[in-house]
Amino acid sequence: MNDILVELTKFNVKNIIESFNISKKVFSNKDTNKLFHSGEFGGYREDIIKNWLKLYIPEKFGISSGFIITSTNKISTQCDIVIYNKDCTPTIDNNGQRFFPIETVVAIGEIKSDIQSAKSLNEILYKLAKIKELRLEIETSKPDVYERRFETTMKRLIDLNPDKILPPEGVNPNNYLEISMKGNPYDNIYTFLICNKFDFDYSKFEFDYKDIQPYSWHNSILSLNDGGFSYITPERTPNMSYPVSGKIVLDHYFTKNTGEQNDLEPSIRSFLTKLHDNIIDTTVFKFDILRYLTLEKDIITRVK
Repeated sequence: MNDILVELTKFNVKNIIESFNISKKVFSNKDTNKLFHSGEFGGYREDIIKNWLKLYIPEKFGISSGFIITSTNKISTQCDIVIYNKDCTPTIDNNGQRFFPIETVVAIGEIKSDIQSAKSLNEILYKLAKIKELRLEIETSKPDVYERRFETTMKRLIDLNPDKILPPEGVNPNNYLEISMKGNPYDNIYTFLICNKFDFDYSKFEFDYKDIQPYSWHNSILSLNDGGFSYITPERTPNMSYPVSGKIVLDHYFTKNTGEQNDLEPSIRSFLTKLHDNIIDTTVFKFDILRYLTLEKDIITRVK
């Protein structure tokens, strides 16, 4: 343990919670009990979180806000947080609005203040999942790989335990030789949600992803005041980042805050550790400018 990083983290978390509460009062209409200038409040909230996350993310990654785009002309809804590889991401900007090619993005996040209901939480997670689905197009376009740490991540997943390598339940190492957003979670982007608190009974929360497949579900949820959602294996190993292991869909797992003022909450420690480790291991693809500037049929003709 390093006392400096622990104390910095505790200080920043306390500051974030206080800033959320104070800014909510500043941006609230006392007569209607609703936010005015909600856009400014959202931007203020996102900036606080961006500055906090920069403490734990390698400098080769940038943190911004904007839209995700694909070479097939698809565009996401606006993302509160976009984490991307700075070395291979072009600066596509239109009057302050940033656009990021899906190939070079490693993580996206949503930042909320108080989530008022289970319905609202499911809507946020559904939005994240729909954006994550854009990554599936890479399996069709097959861009070149810029960076892929599949050997390291494969060893981590199977823990060098031969019993876990056997299909169909276990992880088949041969699957990791091919790019697959469905079969290898590290080829997909990492998605997360950070909020101030849950303003409903989260102990009875039921996830509803509708038509979304498990490989596109969220990776981590952190409520600064309550705790965090992750996943747990059938062997009861908690705090897993990915909803699917081999062919097994993992159960949801909640780490409740202890309320100990002098300690760093386990949920926050777990969230930051998983975010740091997993974005480093997320596959980055090369931005193929030809595909973004040319119709698909013309690319095929040119290749022939």
